[in-house]
Amino acid sequence: MKKYLCFLAIAFMLLFFSGQAFAQSGSTGAIEGKVFDEKGSPLPGVEVKLSSPDLIGGTQVKLTTASGKYRFVAVPRGTYAVEASLPGFTPTRSENIRLFVQQTITSDIILKIATLEEQVTVIGTAPLIDVKDSMISATNLDRQMLQTVGSELRLKDSTLLINFAPGVQDRSAMGASENVSNAWQIDGQGLLSYIGAGSYWNAPDLNIIEEIQISGSGANAEYGGFTGAVMNMITKSGGNTFEGMVEVSY
Repeated sequence: MKKYLCFLAIAFMLLFFSGQAFAQSGSTGAIEGKVFDEKGSPLPGVEVKLSSPDLIGGTQVKLTTASGKYRFVAVPRGTYAVEASLPGFTPTRSENIRLFVQQTITSDIILKIATLEEQVTVIGTAPLIDVKDSMISATNLDRQMLQTVGSELRLKDSTLLINFAPGVQDRSAMGASENVSNAWQIDGQGLLSYIGAGSYWNAPDLNIIEEIQISGSGANAEYGGFTGAVMNMITKSGGNTFEGMVEVSY
């Protein structure tokens, strides 16, 4: 009996932590890169700082490896700045790096030998294509898009936004059934009840959504059980700036 209870406890813990890990991977991304000198040689021991108004806990700091690499994982979606500094070199800062969920953004940095007290700032160095992710045909809707759609179309059912992805009409992706064939998720967790026709539990209000990612048949291997599209809704979270919203219906 004790062995049976111990087995159940271990199984529960594995399911709990695997669910937490999946939720994290479904709502965060990564920023990585290499730091070189002007001759193209990698620089080890460079202090790399990752900062953003959306980054709870403040600035994150990493040191480059012997091959000049750095990597920040489990990074919440948002707009970031990466700054690299090393004694004897001019500090360099890359800004406006836009990270969506499940993306791995590569931002390489070149440090120049310091001559005067100066700092180099590079605006918008993030690549337009995520070369590290195998997911294809993904559509990302950010907060600005969601606010525009919500005010113009007065949408309350957030699942209707799946229609903004190519190949989707009336929540039907590539001609598949809208409920049974699609995977509906919030922060990486499924919303389907798997009862009856497999309809979703409840459509989250658009005001609690920060970002939406819609992917089709080229979705990553972690997704399964669908033949239409995957819609992952990322809820709003706190940050380092004070903000709020007031909605008036009439």
